[in-house]
Amino acid sequence: MKKGYCRSPQLDKYCFSVSLGEVVGPVETDYGYHLILISERTNCPKLDGDNTVIIQTRGDDIFGTLHEGKQFGKPNIPQLVIDQVVFWSLTLVAGGICAELSEKLVSIITVHN
Repeated sequence: MKKGYCRSPQLDKYCFSVSLGEVVGPVETDYGYHLILISERTNCPKLDGDNTVIIQTRGDDIFGTLHEGKQFGKPNIPQLVIDQVVFWSLTLVAGGICAELSEKLVSIITVHN
């Protein structure tokens, strides 16, 4: 998210100045009055550190608990390698299956013609 994201400058200001999980308000804007709870924000490590998302884990956990989320620019190299190996393995298998099916289809068409 970048500054200037919200239509209201007042809401935009709070998006980048309020800590995750903090309730602010009431805030008056051109659109009325608002209570603000920032529940997720990415790519703002100066504000949030590694905790970028609030997840409600229990019924009595009204506003949720901060958890580590994805920050852009911080790649998880081991997971990236695993994802690539899985992707290309599945691609090769799917390509082989498609080649087999197309070969059978061509042989069926040529036999009937």
